[in-house]
Amino acid sequence: MYVYLELDKDFPKLIALDDKQGSIFLVNVDYTWIPSMCERCGNLGHKAKRCLLTSKPLHDTNLMSTKDGSKDVIPVVDIDPILKQREKDPSTEAFSQRIQWLMAHA
Repeated sequence: MYVYLELDKDFPKLIALDDKQGSIFLVNVDYTWIPSMCERCGNLGHKAKRCLLTSKPLHDTNLMSTKDGSKDVIPVVDIDPILKQREKDPSTEAFSQRIQWLMAHA
């Protein structure tokens, strides 16, 4: 039996099976192994401490002065890995084109 899972959701503890007579059974699922999920990039197979997604340190250029003279931090997000991942998925081609257009006209 094959069970297809959505990898961006929790692994189910129960699945519903139906037989040829139309009876439905709830079956407990035991996993011999569940891959690690990175809290940083959302991919399976590694934890955040081993994530290859680079985090850029905050520089002074990320600080903006407010009216009262205090500094506000503007987070820096590296979108290159996101764009590369989205390019692999044909359903997000329009999204990628929109992002590229926005970046070119910023």
